[in-house]
Amino acid sequence: MAALVHLMVEAEVNFNKLFQKTKCDYDGYTCKNCGAKIITSSNTSATSCVYCGSTAIIMERITNEFTPSSIIPFKVSKEDAIELFLTVKRFHLLSPFGFFQKKNISEIEGIYIPFWLSDFRIQGKISGTGKKITSWWDGYIKHTTTDIYGFDKEGKFLFFDIPVDGSKYLDDALMNSIEPFDYKELVPFNESYLSGFLAEKYDLAKGEASKNAILRATKTIVRELETSLKYKKVNTVKKEIIPSTINLDYVLLPVWLFHIKYHGKVYYYVINGQTKKISGNPPVEKPKLFLLFLILMGFFFFITTALFGGIHLNLITGIVFIISLILSFLITRFVLKSYQGIRLVQDANSYLIGSIISNKTGSERLKKNTYSFDWFLNINYDIKED
Repeated sequence: MAALVHLMVEAEVNFNKLFQKTKCDYDGYTCKNCGAKIITSSNTSATSCVYCGSTAIIMERITNEFTPSSIIPFKVSKEDAIELFLTVKRFHLLSPFGFFQKKNISEIEGIYIPFWLSDFRIQGKISGTGKKITSWWDGYIKHTTTDIYGFDKEGKFLFFDIPVDGSKYLDDALMNSIEPFDYKELVPFNESYLSGFLAEKYDLAKGEASKNAILRATKTIVRELETSLKYKKVNTVKKEIIPSTINLDYVLLPVWLFHIKYHGKVYYYVINGQTKKISGNPPVEKPKLFLLFLILMGFFFFITTALFGGIHLNLITGIVFIISLILSFLITRFVLKSYQGIRLVQDANSYLIGSIISNKTGSERLKKNTYSFDWFLNINYDIKED
């Protein structure tokens, strides 16, 4: 039980770190409708007057290099976003029954988040060692041969529209959690789309955004090259990435941000304003989590007992219990991580358009190991190295 509570606390702490805003400057502007003086962050390009409610677009913050090339307009209304939050089923499993209520929504904002979309042609090469493992049985004895090869593998890759969050206000993991957007619905930017919504300008420079996109692409390239090798195990020790940028666009993408207050704590949800994909950090009720653990424990104990029922059950009850305990804990941990965790997407798998991987592996066998294991006597012997 203590381990389950630790998992809950760890997940909540990690999520709340996503919302720790970076330090920024604040500026003032004058509302053109009522004349009130309003304070905004220096990165805000569209906001609402807190006195008269009118939309204020700060034109000097969306001109010249801060003018987006394109925008995806909001397709999800505020009412639809609220309804989605209240009814999404997968968040109700472990949360308190009173959490998903409209009265708990303290704030909801429709925000156009700045993004950089990168297109690349990249030549990649990896070097390392790979293992081919062959096994066969001779009675109680299992023989295993391991061939170790050195390899060089290269290929060419094409990526379109790798997104990088251009605002330092929200962590990349938060924005990753509601990818992907449908970039076919990008339209030329017009400030009229900002009416009724907040908007930010980028504070992540183009060069830094390009580097972040290449890091994501590198993860995918290494995975593609390693998969093509067909080894049982691969150990990449060197990689070479040579990118050439085709295009880098500055765009605005729609996001709904929820602030939920429940029992003195603030919880956050984000909704893709185009696709309705939702992500958040719902509270976890300890009794529900423990009940899930007990149900899994009983299920696995029953199944394991049924499998070993005819083999002196009284002698293996302890082993069955331990197996059930481990399986139940692992599955409960996986459910909790999936339920509450937001993880940084570190690859660009969804944005790989095409690849050409060389058929030449450049591999040579470095070593061959053969050993045998006697399952009856529980010993290894006949170890050979070539």
